[in-house]
Amino acid sequence: MLPSAATSFLSGSVNPFINKLLEGKKPSLDYSHKFGSTGNKFEEFASVMTPIFKEALEENGLPTTNLNNLVRQAALESNYGLDPRGERGFNLSGIKHPGDSIAPKYKKSRYKDGFDYIDFDDLKSYANYKVKVLNDRYKSFRC
Repeated sequence: MLPSAATSFLSGSVNPFINKLLEGKKPSLDYSHKFGSTGNKFEEFASVMTPIFKEALEENGLPTTNLNNLVRQAALESNYGLDPRGERGFNLSGIKHPGDSIAPKYKKSRYKDGFDYIDFDDLKSYANYKVKVLNDRYKSFRC
């Protein structure tokens, strides 16, 4: 029996589904996708976010060797994009707003839990912020 795309992806092997996204032409990226439109929440998340995270890594001059790990982490943090924060719904990881003095360029919105979250304009701005924080604060991509 062949493993499913999600099982292959979670085990770290690159499956044909992800390979199609990453080879050749730049895919058309959906920066305003709302998750939950398919029956396979992981495949939907990976198909939308893998090329967006890849673009964010490349634009920040970082290697894409940990791309699969980044997508897996974001999928788990966000319940596959089904539990976003912010009025626009693009804060997939529930990143709290650090305060206007630290992050003045980011809008914030109060969620039903009483906390202020960064209200990203789209999935690209979310991915860029996440990549920068993981790299600058935790040195995640400098292996």
